[in-house]
Amino acid sequence: MLSSILSKRYTGLIISLTILTVYLPVCYSDYVYLDEAHQLWHNNDHSNYSMFLVQGRWLSGLLFDKVFSLIATISDLKRIRIFSFISWVVFLLFFFRLGNKWRQLIGFDNLLLLTSGVYIACSLSVAIYIGWASCFQAGIAILLGVWSGSIIFTLSITKEKLTATSITLLVFSALLGLASLFLYQIAFGAFLIPFALYLISKKSSTPAKTILSGLAAYVAINLLYYVLFLITIHQSGVTASERTNFSLNIFTKLGFFFGMPLSQAFSFNFLYNTHSILSQAFPLVMIVLWLVVYIRRDKAKLVSKFIFIVSFIFLCMLIYLPLLLGKENFSSYRTMFAFNLVVSFLLMDAFFSIFKQKNHNMITLIMMTAFAITACWNFRFNYIGPLKNEYLLVNKTFVEKYHTGIDSVYFLRPPENAFLAPYGITSYKDEFGVPSTFKDWTPEPLIKQLVWEQTKHRETAARITVIQFTERPAFDSIKNLQNSQSIFFDAAALFTKQ
Repeated sequence: MLSSILSKRYTGLIISLTILTVYLPVCYSDYVYLDEAHQLWHNNDHSNYSMFLVQGRWLSGLLFDKVFSLIATISDLKRIRIFSFISWVVFLLFFFRLGNKWRQLIGFDNLLLLTSGVYIACSLSVAIYIGWASCFQAGIAILLGVWSGSIIFTLSITKEKLTATSITLLVFSALLGLASLFLYQIAFGAFLIPFALYLISKKSSTPAKTILSGLAAYVAINLLYYVLFLITIHQSGVTASERTNFSLNIFTKLGFFFGMPLSQAFSFNFLYNTHSILSQAFPLVMIVLWLVVYIRRDKAKLVSKFIFIVSFIFLCMLIYLPLLLGKENFSSYRTMFAFNLVVSFLLMDAFFSIFKQKNHNMITLIMMTAFAITACWNFRFNYIGPLKNEYLLVNKTFVEKYHTGIDSVYFLRPPENAFLAPYGITSYKDEFGVPSTFKDWTPEPLIKQLVWEQTKHRETAARITVIQFTERPAFDSIKNLQNSQSIFFDAAALFTKQ
């Protein structure tokens, strides 16, 4: 019975039910999160295009300029999130199509592909991509990246000679890769997913030539992108964002890589909290367990095992290349999709190797169930739930206090952990469990947007002055001088009054 349920013909149904169950709330939930407020308020002044252009995401600029100009209200943001949801359904369908081709070329278990599909649908990164309209392009960018890599992988492993057809495919792969990079640089790491799967499946016996050809193509496309990026910046007459600057401190970057991204990657779908001993211990335990399983079960020589481990880590570093080259040391979950996925391949492959073939169906079911339950908890409790409540409280308070004579808003921003007391939710990075109004770039466009939706007069909304505070004493001293033309908005107190 279990074997028939997990058979290939039910794969699409299992994945569809999983992703729909986890992300159904985006279809009916109203909230506005961080950058969404700015992008919505500035939906017709082309600043969205300019913002992404200087960050090296020219195609994202075009997309955001077009898509956000098609919506007007906070409630309309649901349409973009639904679009993102659909893009991930398409990605999963495409992933299974490519995955079955890789399986024929490599020879791994079909259950690994099925489990990986459920993992993708439930991953922390996809939760952010779907729940945050500001990341709606990520699904497209990652799809283009993995498609680009699959073409090179297929040509490499089948040892295709240079013909008119293969040259055309190489050019097509490069174009897909460039499009992925100009949408979202870190998404192009998905190019290396089939090569990572090949390395994991073959382990110490992996032919170096196949891997090296993939790495060469990956680096070449990245270099071509960077040249084109410099040209677009020069032609546009703008200055590139500081986020595109390189960091030459190798030891700092290595410390960052092994300290945060690698730990998060070995945490599966559990949120990684640097303030939690359990959270920090879990990935270390997973790393040690994997090493024990691999060293004891693989029959290769110890030197070959060491080469495999080093090769895998190096491949992960290349997947995470934009963050390792850039000045920022911030491993947000929206940057971790491909990295997390290949590490999950590694761990799932180890789990399958521990148990006998007849138990693989049960192991698959257990892992898929764990992924789905964790994803529902993460998305509904740690992400969308508190954001819906925040917007409900902010909007209700605004409607109660606003009138046409208001010309200024004094806004006390809540602390980063404002969801802890009322909801028991710990903040993770700037993605899970963080109030939208905590960031300094949210209150002003949010208030202006709310004024516009209330009055339908954009000029009235644009004239509103928003003065922000982070400390209560300074806010209270101004509040004592309140007048009828001002609103004193204590966002920090909204959650404590519940």
